[in-house]
Order: sequence, then structure tokens, then C-alpha cells
Amino acid sequence: MNKASILVGILFLLASAAHAVRLENPVELGSIDTPSNAKAVSLVGGLAYVADGFSGLRVIDVSDPAAPVELGSIDTLGFAYGVTVVGGLAYVADGLSGMRVIDVSDPAFPVEVGSIDTPGYAYAVSVVGGLAYVADGFSGLRVIDVSDLAVPVEVGSIDTPNFANDVSVVGGLAYVADFGSGLRVIGSVPEPAGLVSALAALATVGALGRSRGRAGRRARTQP
Repeated sequence: MNKASILVGILFLLASAAHAVRLENPVELGSIDTPSNAKAVSLVGGLAYVADGFSGLRVIDVSDPAAPVELGSIDTLGFAYGVTVVGGLAYVADGLSGMRVIDVSDPAFPVEVGSIDTPGYAYAVSVVGGLAYVADGFSGLRVIDVSDLAVPVEVGSIDTPNFANDVSVVGGLAYVADFGSGLRVIGSVPEPAGLVSALAALATVGALGRSRGRAGRRARTQP
């Protein structure tokens, strides 16, 4: 083994040891207070988006971890419990005010561009493929189409046994934290292509057959 190989090995061991120290001995590097109660955070591109209770959404620059700086904020109608940021949009689970959609393309001036009330208490939201999945308290999981940001539309829902307070969607499955009822795994079983139209056609044929049968019986009983 040459000296270069030995040196590389030593450097690797030192780097591994340093990484282990960081994991085993967490150290606070910085902080910033928020006006209300920080309930959730989503991090994208050096910016932290904080769901801050009665103070709505706060946008904080964390590019310098030792000195986070608030860049902008927007109050929401309800109580901001959860937030996820996708494609320059922040989706805020806003308690009794449902879900709010906020354009954060300019972090200094967030602007609400859409909203939808939910029947329960929106605690958390996950967005995948144009659909927002909202953990909605005693109203379970709500599935909302956000392809038109100005007019989000609920396209499905399922009640859960307890109180849905968090949700994560991976691989077509929604994993819902349901308070006293633990974890619920929720999927969607699509109807086979053409099943509905086929059933409708069978029903039509059946109705026509019954109608013709009655007409034939009437014809035979006439003098």
C-alpha cells in the first residue's frame, strides 16, 4: 500500500468520525422567534416556511443558519397548523379556515391565490401530482384538486376512526397519523376502464328486455 492510499484512508476515517460527532452531539446553530406559535415548517432552497398559528405564514431566510432573517409574511384567515411548499406555492393547513394556497415566488410579498374550506379542522397538508391531501381532524382525509389554484375542488374523502392530524403521501398511498387510532394507510382503487359504461349498457338492455316482455304478454291477452 503506497503513502497516497494510506493518506486517503486516514482522511476518510477523519471525515466519518467528524460526521458521527455531528449526529451524536447536536448543537443549536441559530434561531429566530416568531410572533405566534410555530407549528410546522417546510424548507425549500434556503428558505424556511413556517406555519405560525394566528400569525399565518412566515418566510425566513436560513442561508446563514447562525442568523435566520424573516423576509416576508402573510396572515391567514384561521390558525396556520401545517405547510408544504411545491413549485413556488405554499399550501397552508389553516385550521377552521381549511386550506389556503399562497404564491411565494416573491418571498418578501406572499400573496394568497386560492382557498377551500374543509368540513373539519385542517391540520396538515401534502401535495403530490396536482392533488392536495389534507389531514382534516374529525373529518378524516380530504383529497383536493389544485390544478386550478383559484378554485380548488374536493374530489374525494375518507373518514378516519379518530382525529387526522398529519399526512404523508408516497407511492400512491396516504399515511395518516390519526391521533388515538394510530397510523392509517389509505389507498385508492380505481374503477376498471369501461366498467361504469358496461354496467349502464347492461342495465339498458335489461330494461328493454323487460319492456318488450310486458308488451308481448299484453299482445297475447288481447282478443
